[in-house]
Amino acid sequence: MLFGLFVGSSLWVIWDAQARRIPKPWRWGAASLLLWIVFFPWYASRRRTPKAPCPFVEADRSRLPLLLVAVLLLQFLLAALIATKQGPAAFPLH
Repeated sequence: MLFGLFVGSSLWVIWDAQARRIPKPWRWGAASLLLWIVFFPWYASRRRTPKAPCPFVEADRSRLPLLLVAVLLLQFLLAALIATKQGPAAFPLH
């Protein structure tokens, strides 16, 4: 259910950013999906001033967001690899 909230709110970010003509709506949506706890509230604040620049997410040449996505993806892949090697016993339900 929580995953559905993350995906639904990230799709809403894309839709809302396009409607408000905020630059790079797909970046805002992807950032919200990958690191929801940071980017969704940031976008919620950002949408009040759609003409104000936000270089961290909307810059054309910034490598920092790309690096952040790469690090998060690497962490996810490593966690998935460790979880599959340890099997279900690593996550007891009791």
